[in-house]
Amino acid sequence: MIADYALRALGAGISPLPVIAKDRRPLIQNWTLLACELPTAQEVVAWFERGGFELGVVCRRGRRQDQREHQMVMVDVDVKAVHDQDEIRRLDDEIGSNLSAVGLRGILGACPKERTASGGRHYYIDVALPPETQPPTILEKLGADGVLRRTYTPGFADTPRNEKWTIVEGGGAYVETRGFGGCARIWPTLGFRWLSGEGWIDEIPSLSWEQFQTMRDAFRAASPYTLPERNREAKTRAWPPPGMGDTPSRRYNSRVAVADLLERYGWSYAGSISGKDRWCKPGGSPGESHGSLLTAEDGTDLLHCFSTAASPLEAERNYSAFGLRAAYEFDGDWAACARATLVEEAESQHGRSEWIA
Repeated sequence: MIADYALRALGAGISPLPVIAKDRRPLIQNWTLLACELPTAQEVVAWFERGGFELGVVCRRGRRQDQREHQMVMVDVDVKAVHDQDEIRRLDDEIGSNLSAVGLRGILGACPKERTASGGRHYYIDVALPPETQPPTILEKLGADGVLRRTYTPGFADTPRNEKWTIVEGGGAYVETRGFGGCARIWPTLGFRWLSGEGWIDEIPSLSWEQFQTMRDAFRAASPYTLPERNREAKTRAWPPPGMGDTPSRRYNSRVAVADLLERYGWSYAGSISGKDRWCKPGGSPGESHGSLLTAEDGTDLLHCFSTAASPLEAERNYSAFGLRAAYEFDGDWAACARATLVEEAESQHGRSEWIA
C-alpha cells in the first residue's frame, strides 16, 4: 500500500521518499535533490520493495502549465508545542481572526489535510512563485575519487523554506512549515489519518505568491513569543591566518557563516546558554538543542554536534562551514566539496571554470 501511494505521488509530480520509522530519518542520502527533480519509478519501487518504511514526501519545486515555478509547502500545526488547551483555542481564534481580516479564512480547510500520530495537523498547499523566478539549478561535481556528486541552487532567494510561523513560550512552534527541500511524513504512514475524503496530495489548490505572504504574516502576527535573534554581526578575520596555507576549505570558512548554513539545512536557533549559541536539528522538539557554536583558533565558527540522531552529522564532532557543506551536499567527501568550491570560485572570478581539470 505504501509503495502504491509513493507511485501515486510520483505521478502527481511530487517526490516520494522512504523514511526509517525508528528515527524518522530519510533512507537515502542527499535526498534534498528531490526538491529539484523527480526520482524514476524504478527507483521508487526499489526504495519501498523491502517494506518497513514510512512514506515521506519532499517539498518540491517545479514548472507548471502556467509556465511559472510552483513550490509545495506543508503547514504543520503541532499541538504538542502547547500544553494548555485554552491556549490552543486562543491561538486558533486569533489566527482565524487574522486570516478573516485579510480575506483568507478557511483557505487551509480547502487544502489536503491529515491528522498526525501525535494529534497535530498537516495541510498541503501549492504556491505560485513570482513570474521572474528561475528553476533550481542542478550542479554536478566530479570528486577526486571519480564519483559524480550533485548539489543545487534554489534559483529564488525568497523560496519558502522550513520556517516557524506561530511561536509559543519557550520557543516552540505551534505552526511551522516545510518548504523547499523539506521532508514531511504523510498518510498512509502508521498512526496518520487522512481528513480530505477521496482526494490526496495529487489535488492541491494553488495560492498566489501574494496570498502566501499574506497568510504567513497572519500566522506570525498570532505569535505570543518572539524567538531570540542570533548575532548576525560579521566577524573580522585576517586571511590567511598566520602560519596557515590558503586552501579552498579555509577560504570557504572565511566567507561563509556556520549559522547561515545551519539555517539553510533546516536547523533553528535555540537561544544562548552560558554565552554559547545553541541550535536545534531539523524536526527537533521545542526547547531541545543538538549543537552549539564554538570559535576556532583562526576566529572562524564551528558547530559542535552532540546529538546521536542528527544525520548526516556525527555526535561529538566539530564542523566548520566547509565540513557542514561536505556532510550535507557531498556525503562527507571533502575532496569533492573542495573541487566544487574551486569551480564556484573560478566562475565567480572569471565567469567560467575551464581551468579546472
